[in-house]
Amino acid sequence: MFRMNKQMEDFKKMFLVMVTVLAASIVPVGCGSAKYKVGINTQNPIEIIETSQGFAITEGEAKVLFYQREHKSLNGKYSRANYIHPLYGLDGEVLTEDFPADHLHHRGIFWAWHQVWLGNKRVGDPWAAKDFFWDVYDARILEIDSKSRSLQVYVHWKSPLWIDANGKQKAFVREVTNIQV
Repeated sequence: MFRMNKQMEDFKKMFLVMVTVLAASIVPVGCGSAKYKVGINTQNPIEIIETSQGFAITEGEAKVLFYQREHKSLNGKYSRANYIHPLYGLDGEVLTEDFPADHLHHRGIFWAWHQVWLGNKRVGDPWAAKDFFWDVYDARILEIDSKSRSLQVYVHWKSPLWIDANGKQKAFVREVTNIQV
């Protein structure tokens, strides 16, 4: 049986606090494919639209943000998923960057630690997008009220350095994040 050491307990507590803060503070807009819609009111101005790469969130004609569900990279490096970019300002200007020249590993709005350890084993660096994989295995669009919607994503954090007996990456964190607009 796997027993968590003090570092893992601290990691778990910090992760839960971070996800709670994200769920309470990120405000996106939208509604997507009928496959994911739950209780949608057609009068709601917020729309979340599923695309091949993620979810576009709008309010009427105005773009609000894009949630990157699928992995993308820059020439095969800095592979990443599970983040927001672009985030648009009130006048439609793009407020975030993806692969900025001075910090190619940075991306829009993302949540990560610089080092992840399981016991005495370092299993990756999600901040630098190294030895890390975000498996966004489910997403749901929820209507909160007549003027807001929420994108709820379910993500397994994995690493090629944390594998099962068959050599397959196995999840060591299950993330649930709500992005509400």
